[in-house]
Amino acid sequence: MINTISDLLNEFIKVETDILNKQKIKHPTTIGTMFEGLTEAVLTKAMFKDLGLKIVKNSFIKGCDTEFDVLLVDGDGETIPYTERYIFPSEQVIAIIQVKKNLYSKDIKDSYTNLQFIIDHYNSEKIEDFQFRLLRDAFKSIARKDLSIFRSKNHIIEEEGLYHFLKNEAVLPVRIVCGYNGFNNEFNLRESFINYLGENISNDRENIKHGFGPHNFPNLIICGTYSLVKLNGNPFGYQIDKKNWWSFYASSSYNPTNFFLEAIWTRLSYKYQSLPMSIFGDDLSI
Repeated sequence: MINTISDLLNEFIKVETDILNKQKIKHPTTIGTMFEGLTEAVLTKAMFKDLGLKIVKNSFIKGCDTEFDVLLVDGDGETIPYTERYIFPSEQVIAIIQVKKNLYSKDIKDSYTNLQFIIDHYNSEKIEDFQFRLLRDAFKSIARKDLSIFRSKNHIIEEEGLYHFLKNEAVLPVRIVCGYNGFNNEFNLRESFINYLGENISNDRENIKHGFGPHNFPNLIICGTYSLVKLNGNPFGYQIDKKNWWSFYASSSYNPTNFFLEAIWTRLSYKYQSLPMSIFGDDLSI
């Protein structure tokens, strides 16, 4: 049961974070390595066996200069000589996790920037069968309509925009920012992120600040016991309202490990159809 496993992992994270916070180490790289190691341990405990999945640290996506803290990948990558780092083709990457010991305003900006243009390394025109199913089900949960509306030309411009966004989401890997310490309440986390977005609003159509569309946002930002969650229908969605507005990002003070598992397990359940659905239960509480 997802709730049972997430509760177990959440307690594990609390205990291990407390241990790491008490370490009298000042070297930034070593501190980063400790928390990346904790994230790797959590992800390892959360993964299914026999799927050929690997968890690697401080590695790269082909064509991208950014070093990512933790990658969940399918299959083998290219080893960088004389290192324990790898380069993976974009299609092999299932999830990207950026790790922060502390997540405050500066760290939110840095993490967002690291993941902001990952879409440039993915071709949304080439969509696999499982990605199409992700797109189809997400669109139905948010728009409450089937994709057949596009064949019949019975759609509005907002629905077309939603379609293209969800198509990008289906092609992109799950992107998670994981901060183990930080803001002491949900409101401050929300306000910090809203302020950052407010600094990057495009008021001039001739000089648009790129990189702040819905597809540029991480799927999940965790800050201690609080989270910012993307409502892209994989699995959590929010319906378009009567005025065709869509609230696509939300905050929560609920167990963040649950969102972590839901985001990654949902992707795995579509990619690997051999996974028994009994893993996920029959309702939204299991």
